[in-house]
Amino acid sequence: MARSIVISADYKVSQYLEVLLKSIFLSENNRADLTIYLLNYDYPRDLIVHYLKQCQLHLKHCKLKVLTPSKGHKRLLQNLNLVSDTYSKSLYYKLFLAELLPEEESVVSFDPYTLVLQDLGELLDYPIDPNVSIYACRDHLLSRELENLCVSSNSYYLNKFKAKLDQEMVFWRQNDVLNEQSLVIQAQETKATPAKATTYNGKYDLFSTEVMILNLKKIREEKIFYKYLAYLSSNEVVTTPHVNIFLNLLHRYDWQALPDKFNYQVDYINKEVFMLEQAGYKLRTYQELASKLSYNLPSIVSFTGVYKPLNSNKKMPFRRLFIELYNESISELLLNRNVFNSKEFINKFTYIHLLRLDDQGWYQHDLSQIHPYVEQVQITH
Repeated sequence: MARSIVISADYKVSQYLEVLLKSIFLSENNRADLTIYLLNYDYPRDLIVHYLKQCQLHLKHCKLKVLTPSKGHKRLLQNLNLVSDTYSKSLYYKLFLAELLPEEESVVSFDPYTLVLQDLGELLDYPIDPNVSIYACRDHLLSRELENLCVSSNSYYLNKFKAKLDQEMVFWRQNDVLNEQSLVIQAQETKATPAKATTYNGKYDLFSTEVMILNLKKIREEKIFYKYLAYLSSNEVVTTPHVNIFLNLLHRYDWQALPDKFNYQVDYINKEVFMLEQAGYKLRTYQELASKLSYNLPSIVSFTGVYKPLNSNKKMPFRRLFIELYNESISELLLNRNVFNSKEFINKFTYIHLLRLDDQGWYQHDLSQIHPYVEQVQITH
């Protein structure tokens, strides 16, 4: 049986929740075994129940359920100071799932700022190691931001996060030296060629939390969820309110990477385009290419940056598709699912050929491995 989907949402992000649900319904094509849990923070219950009943009329084989965290869970979030109007407390509800879903061994967790483009069957059936708590895609945005972070940066949270990671790097570098010395001594004793020690490369290897497979069975059995509760009830949640930073620190060596196609960060391609242009390259649009380059489409995309589809007119990948789904009524969409052509709106993205996902769904950082670079850009002097 495929694992269930859990979506964190509150009324503040209700428009994004509805678009996400529409995209799931379109892509899943009535999977008989699909269950979707909605983690409701402050959505008016009558309203959300009415909406789900409307969906259920057209989704006979999909189970939709509302999860309301306990008063105790809500009290844990009361000492959380949110400085942004777009920051949702519902994002913390993923920390309660081991308690809220005692019968589930693992679930797929979605944040509301995501959009499903293709069937989720592979993700829902993705094999996991019982000894690993989290499966998630690499957070290329956060990793790059940390690597380029200036000492004088005004970002208190990122500086603090980077300092903790750098402390770990010092520890691992010391271990690398000791391992190298140990292997040399061992080789001298056996008169063999010294083996090469595995070294820490100093990169910030982080995971994104917008889409995750959570191994709830392990989190329960090893009492990891108590660490979640301790975080929420301590001053740490005030000094480090970003749940993605907290989870990356806690599960630093307890996660495995999913292919990037399961959470393609929209803002990452925008930053890449900007950096290429800053480096002196003039990018050709998809329409300008003499021969149309092929591309692999992500299964899921996330709007992780400051600019969101509904608060900015900024051009971004998949915004056109988001707006069309936003404008469609759920009933009309589900009744005429074969009429709605998602690819038509996706292809209108100017730099669709820069998605650069290989056939296995991993992001290719080296352009030359995918297509001749000169076909995509021209160097300007």
